[in-house]
Amino acid sequence: GTRSFTLRATVEKRETVVTALGSKETFKVRVQTGFGGNLESKRDVLAWFTTDDARLPVKVEAEFLLGTLRAELLDYKSGRRYALGALMPPENSGG
Repeated sequence: GTRSFTLRATVEKRETVVTALGSKETFKVRVQTGFGGNLESKRDVLAWFTTDDARLPVKVEAEFLLGTLRAELLDYKSGRRYALGALMPPENSGG
């Protein structure tokens, strides 16, 4: 689309969350959204990300005008890991 939104995220604390994958040490993050219309937030979105290198989103809670969203990670299979530099085109490709 042509619209962009500014999100402001604040790590509130470390917290242990019990998931389908077992207990996970997480960062609890409060996200302030700039959505409008049916996606306008009644309150800040809360998300919990694992503290390990994967930073998996294991839980999300949000209340929008349209309704309530609650999501939890049920399964995860690790994919290939790429170095960030491998995904970026070379700055000077010689052309």
